Amino acid sequence: MRWLANRSIKIKLLIIILLMTFLSLSIAGFGVFKMNQVAHEIKGIADENIPLIQLTSDITVKQLQSSVILEKALRALEVPLDSGNGINSIDNLVSRFETLSSTLDNEVIQAKALTAIAVEHALTPKIKTKAQELHANLSLIIEHHKQYEESAERILSSIRQGDDISAISNSLQDLESLQSVLNKELSLFLVSLESITQEAVVKTELDEEHALYGMTIIAGISLALGLLIGFIISKKMVSSLQVACEFANQIAMGDFSNTIDDSQNDEVGTLLKAMNKTSLSLKNMVQTILASSETLAATVTELAEVARSNKEAVDVQQENTDQVATAMHQMSATINEVAGSAENTASSTKGADENIKRSCLHIDTTQAITKRLVEKTEQSQLMIADLQSSTEQIQHFVVEVNAIAEQTNLLALNAAIEAARAGDQGRGFAVVADEVRALATRSQGATNQISSLIEKLVKNSRSAVDTIQTNGDDIREISSLINESKSGIDEIAAEILSLSDSNVQIASASEEQAVAAEEISRSMVGIRDTGELIVASTRETEEASESLAQLAHQLQDLMHQFKISA
Repeated sequence: MRWLANRSIKIKLLIIILLMTFLSLSIAGFGVFKMNQVAHEIKGIADENIPLIQLTSDITVKQLQSSVILEKALRALEVPLDSGNGINSIDNLVSRFETLSSTLDNEVIQAKALTAIAVEHALTPKIKTKAQELHANLSLIIEHHKQYEESAERILSSIRQGDDISAISNSLQDLESLQSVLNKELSLFLVSLESITQEAVVKTELDEEHALYGMTIIAGISLALGLLIGFIISKKMVSSLQVACEFANQIAMGDFSNTIDDSQNDEVGTLLKAMNKTSLSLKNMVQTILASSETLAATVTELAEVARSNKEAVDVQQENTDQVATAMHQMSATINEVAGSAENTASSTKGADENIKRSCLHIDTTQAITKRLVEKTEQSQLMIADLQSSTEQIQHFVVEVNAIAEQTNLLALNAAIEAARAGDQGRGFAVVADEVRALATRSQGATNQISSLIEKLVKNSRSAVDTIQTNGDDIREISSLINESKSGIDEIAAEILSLSDSNVQIASASEEQAVAAEEISRSMVGIRDTGELIVASTRETEEASESLAQLAHQLQDLMHQFKISA
C-alpha cells in the first residue's frame, strides 16, 4: 500500500485502467473459450451425429426397399412375370437390388467412417464408449448385410433360372432370419445413435450454462475487485487533498506555526512540499517585518522624544528672546529720554548721572541676557544638529523598511503565481498572497509617507540650523554692540562733570544710541520671529513623529495577527 501511495496520480489511474482492462479481457477470453467449446460441440453434432442419423435412416429405408424387391421376386415364382424390360421384370428387379446393395454398402462405409470420427471427437468418456459400441455394432451390421446380400443374390439367381420354390425354401428362411436380425440391428443402432446425439446436446447445453455462470462469476469478481481498488486509491487521494486543504486554510488564517507531512512522492506530495516551503517563506518574511516594525516603533519613539526636547528648548529660547526684546525696548525708551533731556543736561546733571547709572545696570542685564541667549542658541543649534542626524538615520531606516516592503510585495507576487499554478488547490493560498501583497503595498505607502515627512523634517531642521546659526551671529553682534554701548556710557559717566560743555556731543551720542537701540530691537524681533518658525518646525516634527509612531504601531498590530510559533 505504501508503494501505491508513492506512485503518481497518472500511474494510479493507469493501474486501475489496466486492472479493469485485464478483468474485461479475462471475461472476454473465458467467454470466447467457452463459446468456442460450445461451437465445437454443436459442429460435431451437425457434422457427425446428424449426418450419421440421416445415413442410418437412409440405410434402413434402402434395406426395406431391398426387402420389397425380394418380395416382388418371390411373387414372380407364383405369378410368372414378363422377362422384358418392365418395371417388375426379374432382370429389372435384380438390377435394382444390386444398385440398392451397392448404394447401401457405400452408405454403410460412410457411416462407419463417421462413427470412427465420432469416437475421436467424443465429448465425454461415456459418449466415447457408446460411440465405440456403435462402431463395433456397425461392423457387425456390415457383416450381416454382406451375408444378406449374398443370400439374396443366390435366391435372385435361382428365381432368374426358374428353379422351383421348394428348392430355395431353406435359403428363403435363412434370408428372412438375416433380414430380421439386420432390421433389428439397424433399429438399435439408430436408437443408440439418437441417444448419443441427445447426450451431446445435453453436454452442449451444460457447457453453455457453465459458460454463462463462469462469465457472471468472473464479472462479479472483476466488478468487486475494481470497486475495491478504486475506492482505496480514491480514498487515499481524497484524504491527501483534504489535508492539503486544511493546511491551506491555516495559511489563509495567518497561522504559519505548523508544518505538514510531505513524504508522499505523488503530485499531492509535491503540492504539500510547495505549501510547506511557502509557509516557511511567509513565516520568515513575517518575522523579518515584525522585527523591523518593532525597531521602527522604538526609533520613532526616540524621535518623538527628541522632537519634544527640541520644542521645550526652543520654547525656553523664545521666552529668553522675548525678555531681551522687552529689555531692548526699555533701553530704547531710556535712550530717547536721554536724547530728549540732553538740552537740560546742565541743570539736570544729577538726574543724568542717575539715568546713566540706571542705563549701565540695564546694559549689564542686557549683556547677561544676551550671553545666556548666545549659550541657548548654541545649545539649540547642537540639539537641532542631533535632531538632523537622528532624522537622517530614520530616513536610512525608512529606506530599508521600504526595501523590505518591496521584497515582501515581490514574494507575495511569486506566491500568487505559484498559487495560480496550483489551480483550485491554491485558491486559499492565493487569497493569503493577495493579502500579504496588499499589506506590503500599505507598508510601502506608509514608509513613503514617513519618508516624505522625514525629508520635510530634515529640510526644516537644516533651515532651523541655518536660522539659529544666523541668529547666533546676530546675537553675538548685539552683544558686541552692547559692549560698545556700555563703553560709551562709561565714557559719558566719566565726562558727566563736563556735560554742560559737551551737550552737542551728548545729544549726538544719544542719537547714536537710539539708532543702535532701534537696530538691537529690530534684531531681537527678527530672533523672536525666527524662534517662532523654529517652534512651528519642531511642532511639525513632533506631529510627524507621532504620525510615524502610529503607523509603526499599526504595522506591529497587523504583523501580530500572524501566528509564527507553535
